[in-house]
Amino acid sequence: MSAKAARSHWRIWLALFFAFYRGETAWRAWTVTVGLIVLTVAQVLLAVALNHFMRLLFDAFENRALTQLPELIWRFAALLMAIVAVTSAHLWIKRVWQLAWRQFLTERFIAHWLDKGHYHRLRHLTDAADNPDARIAEDARIATEVAIELFHSLLYSLLSITLFADILWQITLDLDYGPPGMMILLALLYAGTGSGIGWLLGLPLTHATDRLQSREADFRFALAHVREKSEAIAIARGEHHERQLAARLFAWLAQAWRAQTRGYLGIVTFSTAYGTLLPVFPLLVLATPYILGTISLGLLMQAAQAFERLTSALSWPIDNQGEIARCRASIERLTHLWENLQQLDKQDRICPLDAPCVRAAAVSALTVEHLTLTTLGGQTLLADFSATAPPHRLTVWKVPEEGKLPLMKSLAGLWSWGSGRILYPEGETVAILPIRPYLPEGTLLAALTYPNEPTPSTRAALEAALRDLHLEPFVPRLEQREDWNRTLPPSNSDSLPSFAWYAPLRHGGWSSATTGPTRWSSKRSRTLAAPSRKRLAS
Repeated sequence: MSAKAARSHWRIWLALFFAFYRGETAWRAWTVTVGLIVLTVAQVLLAVALNHFMRLLFDAFENRALTQLPELIWRFAALLMAIVAVTSAHLWIKRVWQLAWRQFLTERFIAHWLDKGHYHRLRHLTDAADNPDARIAEDARIATEVAIELFHSLLYSLLSITLFADILWQITLDLDYGPPGMMILLALLYAGTGSGIGWLLGLPLTHATDRLQSREADFRFALAHVREKSEAIAIARGEHHERQLAARLFAWLAQAWRAQTRGYLGIVTFSTAYGTLLPVFPLLVLATPYILGTISLGLLMQAAQAFERLTSALSWPIDNQGEIARCRASIERLTHLWENLQQLDKQDRICPLDAPCVRAAAVSALTVEHLTLTTLGGQTLLADFSATAPPHRLTVWKVPEEGKLPLMKSLAGLWSWGSGRILYPEGETVAILPIRPYLPEGTLLAALTYPNEPTPSTRAALEAALRDLHLEPFVPRLEQREDWNRTLPPSNSDSLPSFAWYAPLRHGGWSSATTGPTRWSSKRSRTLAAPSRKRLAS
């Protein structure tokens, strides 16, 4: 990815992040953020208090001061209860923040994705983001959860560096062993060397993680596709083809997994050696003054623990490199999708001259003006087509065979290549009926009124329409729940999609206009598109 593209992704991400802190979500966002910061400060202060306690405890052991044990036990009990309480509260508020931020992002993405056919039009963009559903579901989860985890660990590390560096500074002044701040310099050298080597070893991780997440999404999509199209695949005996496809996608997934494993291998190998040496290194450095009796056991243990805490905080980049790569990959995938959605939003808003434009206008009839439709490669399908469809009249449009389907899609705002204007009267709706209508799972009543919610008046209208069409057996089944998209067979018609214009009547009810691929008709009677009675009864 180029530096310009990376900057664009981060600008988008920061804009989405700060949008969470404005508007309706502002109060909750600021509350959980400030709460997490306060509890993180409390965690570090309790760690410092525990560090001082360890000095007192080991000094008591060295002096065999049995009388100090009751007081030390009570102090430790108070520290323990405080640590448990703060850690529990911190976990709760962190998860509240993660869920709230994820919910905000998910709602924003879904609102744009499911607007004006964007979920369909995305695939036609030249740089279209693959698997937008997986990006919204999985990458939004990773980006929010891991980003907040990284924020907490970074804040904890910065506070630890400040407080434990001060402790080590005071200890080295009391030691009279080596130059002032010697332990701090050693911690910086140890952590800096380790972080530098670890960062270089983990550079391939970002690309490998991004690639693996894409392969995982492709594999999930293929399996979901089999589930959704199970009937057609089973009838066609397509199991062998689907099995080969799934095996090929999993092989690509495994290849990406192995690439990520190689990225992790260098980091894990180095981190293991680095972490094993860490608690021993300060003890070896301070072994001489302790053996000579210059410092007490308690001071030795306090210095060793403070050195370990400081070095661990300074090693934050190497310790979190894998999570950083994972979070960055998800952020880039999300922002790429957001760029695509914004591109479609801009096209809808400005209605450019080099694309078919659909908008409401002060006209009395559906109007097509100089509409030219082409393929993505520039091949003309419909040239300079103009027509009108007045309400309450049957209108026939003569359209070339290759231009029928593109015309239907352009009327729905789903065709992006060409030029021209499509105007429909304000307050009225153009509805496109595909070859096989989409009937969602649920009651038959809800399926027939989709995408609107059923009402008593629409139920009565549907019952009358079913009787008019001699489909009385379906009247008592209106409240029956099934997957009607699979239960009801398709009609015998091989026609291309049709469209309809619905306008509210003055005295209630609806005026509907339905067409085949080349005609526009306007009728006042209620209609219900349905397969034949014979096929439905079967």
